[in-house]
Amino acid sequence: PESRYATMAVNILAIAVAAAAVRALPAHRPSAAARTPLGCLSGGRASIVALADSDEDGYGLLGSAIRQGPLPAFQRIAFPQKYEASVQKFMAEKRCSRKEAQGNIDAYLADPDSYALNELRSRKPGGPPVPDYANVNTDPKQIALTSVWALIVFAIAGRIIQVYVANPYPGP
Repeated sequence: PESRYATMAVNILAIAVAAAAVRALPAHRPSAAARTPLGCLSGGRASIVALADSDEDGYGLLGSAIRQGPLPAFQRIAFPQKYEASVQKFMAEKRCSRKEAQGNIDAYLADPDSYALNELRSRKPGGPPVPDYANVNTDPKQIALTSVWALIVFAIAGRIIQVYVANPYPGP
């Protein structure tokens, strides 16, 4: 049981360190020529946090995480060339903006079955329109509420780890 708690503590610590590292990166809006698959590159400093509003610039890694969750963000980190190629191919086929292409690719990576179902439903006459994947989950109020909720959950988890790892077998 002690190793399980220690593993959980290490995982939470790794998440906290990753979150702090992402927050420490400078946010900026680069030109399309200066963009890398993960986000933006300017003057030798990378920014994966930038949430660009411009359709031609798309959005950074944090934008993927906010819109569709951690799975597309992890895919973007693990396979940057494949992600970039998918976005470029979608842009060429659908003749759409980078932001729209990223939204669709992120939605596909998060849940391919639902994405395909939404596409098929929208093709039917009188069917519902395709969701706006480029702007989904970007309401500032909802982002703030989700952040507060996550902070509460991590605080409780941290306290549980602190109590059980520091003193796993309390005596009388």
